[in-house]
Amino acid sequence: MKKVLAILVATALVGAYVFADDAAPVAKINGKVETGFLINTVKLGSDNNLTLADKDDSGKCARIELGGSISAPDYGVVVNFRDDYALDSTGADNGLISGLTFQAAYAWANAFNKMLVTKAGILSETSTATAGDDGFLKFDTRQGISFNVNPIAGLAINWMIPLSATGRDTMNVLANSTVAAKYTMDKVFYAAVGIENTTAVVNKANTDVAFGVGLLAVENLTLNAEGKFFLDKVTNRHEINETVAYTMDKLTLKLVSYQYLKNGDMVSSASKAGDLMDDKTSMKFNPSVSYDLGAVKPTVGFTYNTAKCFVDDKAGSWDLNANVAIPAGAGKIVVGGDILTNNGSAKSTDVGGKLYTSYEFTF
Repeated sequence: MKKVLAILVATALVGAYVFADDAAPVAKINGKVETGFLINTVKLGSDNNLTLADKDDSGKCARIELGGSISAPDYGVVVNFRDDYALDSTGADNGLISGLTFQAAYAWANAFNKMLVTKAGILSETSTATAGDDGFLKFDTRQGISFNVNPIAGLAINWMIPLSATGRDTMNVLANSTVAAKYTMDKVFYAAVGIENTTAVVNKANTDVAFGVGLLAVENLTLNAEGKFFLDKVTNRHEINETVAYTMDKLTLKLVSYQYLKNGDMVSSASKAGDLMDDKTSMKFNPSVSYDLGAVKPTVGFTYNTAKCFVDDKAGSWDLNANVAIPAGAGKIVVGGDILTNNGSAKSTDVGGKLYTSYEFTF
């Protein structure tokens, strides 16, 4: 597999050389460091009610992201990696290197006056991504090669061929590949649709249809919807979410709502527990408000589950959160916290708290 990946990267680099111009490449570096504390009224798998945790409750206590790129107008190379620092259930240190993963490592090249963009390697492809809260049709951390065609202004068509596809015949390129398209009419609307062929946690082929639409015609208004429907009964839930936000001078009001629809019976009990859902239809609401003070932008949000969205959720559970972003050097420091129910608890009335901080930078 590594040999095939090397060949794909080399192919893109050859294409980059063929279509290269004389402009000097530009190098950029970016990164993020994140850590925090989680405080609960219930046990978390050990006897400690205080533990380190990152913002996303991923089970890690710290996360480091570092990336870089060398780009000319018609070719370039991008590398991004992530390293998670984790403690096991006994509090033992699992170390940093054990969590190292590459989020992207690819070469890219333009051809035919940028009508064709080719990428090869561990991909990060967002040309057809939906603009909602989840951002479907993003092809991140996929190993393979992608062809992005831009035949007319505003239209992007992407064909992504994965390097590996567990659960499918790897020689069947059409069955393994993902195809998506997105059309954007500037200051009017955007629409995206695609068919994704992925491998679920049970190593079975999983095909979904994703879409996104958004209104761009009203200044200071964000209004969009997106969804994902699974054709194979590997993932137990379909999802639709909508986002509406309006900015009045320095004040921004936002509401994100989610609907989860049951997708029949699971094909295997080995599926990820977080994807299971008891109720046929579940909903979640996330209103928030932010105020731009110039150098500082505080945000306060609230999340409420009307029913059991995931196996770890309880009906009526809620989460009150707040954060503030502060400029610092070449980046920003984000400090935030949560007051939440049902974090690892059997009761939605159990209340805990979380504090976290992160530093994001770009050079």
